[in-house]
Amino acid sequence: MNGKVEVTANRLRRDTLEIRGNRLHLAYDAEKEQFRHLRSRKKVRIELELGQDQVSAVTAIQAVAKVFLSGDDKLSDHVPAYWKRFLSGARTMPSVQEMEAEDGEKVYRIKEPVSPLRCFSCPDPAYLKVARLAEVEGLVVLVGVINKKGRMENLQIVEPLGLGLDDSAVETVRKWEFEPARLNGEAVNAFLPIEIKFHLH
Repeated sequence: MNGKVEVTANRLRRDTLEIRGNRLHLAYDAEKEQFRHLRSRKKVRIELELGQDQVSAVTAIQAVAKVFLSGDDKLSDHVPAYWKRFLSGARTMPSVQEMEAEDGEKVYRIKEPVSPLRCFSCPDPAYLKVARLAEVEGLVVLVGVINKKGRMENLQIVEPLGLGLDDSAVETVRKWEFEPARLNGEAVNAFLPIEIKFHLH
């Protein structure tokens, strides 16, 4: 989730509705706990084929509703699972008890007697060009479960930066590989808070 469209013009031609606008990037302001808009130089042009020669206002509105969210729509209903908790209003790190593993078994915090995780393939996420140009830097905070096979599950955004950096972080972290945590020699599901640092220099 990294942008919106500011509609500047629309035109109805027979069976096609053309919408033009400006791309607005979203950067997250942690102090105000809200996204702010950054205008992009990129223009957006959307053509909606309405499939009728005689187009009514109702037909056009129905077509637009398939592309844009209305005031009644919840954004959290239309985003990937890793955004849902944050966009539903949660602004704190979930507890271990709130985290679920896909196998339905207990998730453990990494502390004695649970052995620590060891990451053997943990590349850094891409620092997107749009974020560099906007000089956005800081932390993306995520949380997830490392399963018994050492793979990431149930990844969630706790604190975003915006401008696509959150999605870049999630996409990369999902591919990380770990030696799983162990309890009495047996692999267990482990709770893992993650901070990804994006620095310009």
